Amino acid sequence: MRAPTALPMPKIFISYSRRDDKPFGPRAQQWVKTFEDAFSETLGQRVGSGKVELWRDTRNMDEATLFDDTIERALDSSDLLITVLSQHYLGSEYCRRELRRFGELRLQRGDLRVGAHSRIVKVYRSVVDRAALRDFAAPPELAAEIDGTEGFQLFCTEGDDYRDALLHPGGMDMVWQKADDLSRAVKRIIDEGAQANAARPAALRPVVYLAQTAGDMRELRAGLRRELEDHGCTVLPSREPPEDFKDYLAAVREDLAGVRLSVHLLGRRYGAIAEGTDESAVEAQLKLALEVQRPDFQTLVWSPLVAVEPGPASPANTTVAETLPEPKMQTLRERMAELSLPRARMEYIRCGASPLGVAIRERLVQTVAPAAPPAPMAGTRRPLIYLLCDKADREDTQALKASLKQLGFDVTRPPLEGSTGERDEDHQRCLVACDALVVVWGKVREPWVRKKLSDAQQAMGWGRRAPMRACIVLMGPPTTQAKTEFEAPVGTSVLPASDLPAALQRLLD
Repeated sequence: MRAPTALPMPKIFISYSRRDDKPFGPRAQQWVKTFEDAFSETLGQRVGSGKVELWRDTRNMDEATLFDDTIERALDSSDLLITVLSQHYLGSEYCRRELRRFGELRLQRGDLRVGAHSRIVKVYRSVVDRAALRDFAAPPELAAEIDGTEGFQLFCTEGDDYRDALLHPGGMDMVWQKADDLSRAVKRIIDEGAQANAARPAALRPVVYLAQTAGDMRELRAGLRRELEDHGCTVLPSREPPEDFKDYLAAVREDLAGVRLSVHLLGRRYGAIAEGTDESAVEAQLKLALEVQRPDFQTLVWSPLVAVEPGPASPANTTVAETLPEPKMQTLRERMAELSLPRARMEYIRCGASPLGVAIRERLVQTVAPAAPPAPMAGTRRPLIYLLCDKADREDTQALKASLKQLGFDVTRPPLEGSTGERDEDHQRCLVACDALVVVWGKVREPWVRKKLSDAQQAMGWGRRAPMRACIVLMGPPTTQAKTEFEAPVGTSVLPASDLPAALQRLLD
């Protein structure tokens, strides 16, 4: 089987039914065009303007039109296929031929996947029956790939029902958010393809199992997934769950075997109960996680903080109580609260949604960081300074780098060349290896500085063996109000360039 090829100038083919792009709803919007506009804009923000080609056939055709050379050439030259799934899509012979043409060609080449990612990406305009999609995508090998690939849901759920995004009051906000999620996924595929077989070391990619939830927790889970992936984590499960319950349990066990932390969100709803069992997937995943006996594995269970409902004697600003959970979910929560297990093994927390991401990352640092002692420094090697600067400030750090080397330090700076993935990998590797971090704040803006300091806090979760001996923000010109009012995180010093050598001298003592 041939290894995945790099994607120097990716091309994305959007496969859709023309009926899904007819004017629809009170504002007569074209659904596919609306989605494409949001995807194109967010993709440009994530990857860069003009660095990815989107191809969509906009000719006015019907089923009697020939499947011509234009489409075949576009499919054969495309790196990714986005399928806009709906009942119209499954009813279109044109869409079937596009899907099979792309998929079968990639199967023949042996590169239908780029690393862990499929080149076929599913976007759902509406609910689609999985069995019908498998039949539509035959042959079996292609059907299995499409059935197992996780998709992006661009319709609004209302309990057990759904509504088209163009008909829902908050639908457009959701379309843009999901388009950005899709752009993130495409960027990961592009970066992994550009790296070819140069896989990132496992130690730099904490893996977390973020359990699937009932419908009321779906958006919170999606937000947590985005946040964890932004911090360099691999999040499982990465594929659609099997429909058969026994196969589903086997898939969960397989995923849990490769992680050190599983996270379970217990909201108001208990979740659908599969045929042949009396428990939902929410509870089944939690039970399987609690069965894991590895000493390096932890289960984190979360539910919303239930506040006191305001009454006549209550303060006016008291938070309204959470809607009571369904009886089976309430029972599950109570069992978790009463479960007697060491905190290092399982922890049940109740808090707001905002602190949850922080709690997860803290546990990733605790569970993922290797227990090996730090490598000796004195007498064996020169301390390594990571001089972290943006391109705008790089020239101004040249003299500083030279003076630090004269004092006895090794100094590294971010590379000038390479793909986004390669630069991110180098950045994380330097944060793991350095003895001290110096963040140069010259012409860059404050958000860039805060992002780099946040990255430094994540370094233990990426494989760092001991805390940094110094973390310094180096203030340079121009003077700004943001610099004057900046409050450094705990453990971070703010210094002018003239004070840096003396502050770092203790690394040599």
